[in-house]
Amino acid sequence: MESGVHIVQIYEKKIEAALTARDNCKIDAWGYNYWTGVAAALLRKLNIIINEELKGDENGRHGLN
Repeated sequence: MESGVHIVQIYEKKIEAALTARDNCKIDAWGYNYWTGVAAALLRKLNIIINEELKGDENGRHGLN
């Protein structure tokens, strides 16, 4: 399995791409809301991944290191 840090970098790139797509839309366009939602969903998923890794660190695993 890929390291935790690598997964974080992948999610960071995905979030950045979603925000770039959002910024290419007009604020009142459906795309602006769609890409904002995509970025938010990716961020929530990344938070879950990080929290799971940190819980693992408490159990003797190395977490994101």
